[in-house]
Amino acid sequence: MNLKGIKHFILISFLGMGSVFAENTERLMPSYLNDLDFSYYSAQPGTSFYSREFNIFYTQRAVHQCQLSENDIRDKLNSLNFWANLENAIPMAKEKWINLDVTIAIDGFSTLYPSRSSYFLEHFPTHEKHIIGLDCRLLKTPLLASKIAHEMVHAFLQPHQLPIWLEEMIAQTVESDFNLDYLKNAKAYIAKMNYFPNPLLNKKPFAGSDRYALNLLLSEYLRQAFFKSHFWRDLLTAAPTMNPGDDFSNAELFSFVRKKSKTAPAWVPRRLDEKTLLKHFYLALVLNQQDQNQRGVFNIDGWQGFQTPPVKSLRSLGDSIVLESSSAIRLDFNLAKTLFSQNKPIDKHLYEIFIIESSFNEFRITDAKNLDWSTYVLAPEKTYEVLFINSAESNIVIPATTYP
Repeated sequence: MNLKGIKHFILISFLGMGSVFAENTERLMPSYLNDLDFSYYSAQPGTSFYSREFNIFYTQRAVHQCQLSENDIRDKLNSLNFWANLENAIPMAKEKWINLDVTIAIDGFSTLYPSRSSYFLEHFPTHEKHIIGLDCRLLKTPLLASKIAHEMVHAFLQPHQLPIWLEEMIAQTVESDFNLDYLKNAKAYIAKMNYFPNPLLNKKPFAGSDRYALNLLLSEYLRQAFFKSHFWRDLLTAAPTMNPGDDFSNAELFSFVRKKSKTAPAWVPRRLDEKTLLKHFYLALVLNQQDQNQRGVFNIDGWQGFQTPPVKSLRSLGDSIVLESSSAIRLDFNLAKTLFSQNKPIDKHLYEIFIIESSFNEFRITDAKNLDWSTYVLAPEKTYEVLFINSAESNIVIPATTYP
């Protein structure tokens, strides 16, 4: 058993003692060393009490940091109304919540875990108990309802064992129902990006603000292109074919999306896979115009395009750039021409590459995988950028030192 396993075993053994669960005594609460480590725990003293709909644990660390009384917390939580929005996403949410053993942990963990103000921790301390951790400062902001709703979705979905990307997509979309600026802020964040990380990652933790933002906008893309509502609402009500505990693959989920869709564009293949979907999604981000001829790009309403130009020099990014599987990057045409004119530096079977030529009212997409770049002529009145997509199962490394 490795060190983490030993720590977890000690934790579970200690929690078996009845005195640990007494009111107003020391309880074990999680604290994280960094974003990638969910396995370390530390003892936190605090007080247990109840609001109308939540079991609450208020740590002494939060008491010192936020100076809130038990009544302050109870009144704040009792004033929130979750159920109308939650039940749009989770059928019979209020009835299901009664059967979930979840504790709302009001903690002051911002200095230990600065990248988050909330989290959901499943199977703590046993397989029947779960924790929603909230930084105590959230109780003083208008974001409290949206953050609790996000984490409550994780609690609801935990038995379904959905892919991590889909669980985050549902939780983020519900959060955006409570916080109308959430999707707007995600779009503003993406508008400054050149690199698109894979928004369909299935590894825990689902990390990175860029990945979260892209995942949320992909949810909006799916809604607009394939459904009047979010496809996962149909997914969660598709019993008995989708039962809690099933292990769903991306291929199964996208086949379900394609089969159930009533509004899928004509160019979408009957067998929809992850790579095809992401290719069209990335092209839609770059193009940002309606594809009148149904050639494979769907306009995302509300997406205003990029504020930053494509990458002109890889040297500015370090010694090399690593593209994970199913990720993409926006490249300046001249940089791409230099890169792909030099002795075929990357196996063409590992990627897809497109030249996007556009003007005010028209565009052209050129599949450039087999292009002779030296013969491609630029029109002076057009703008150009190149979309490079890693379609391999592993990372692609582009060395920066070779290119201007």
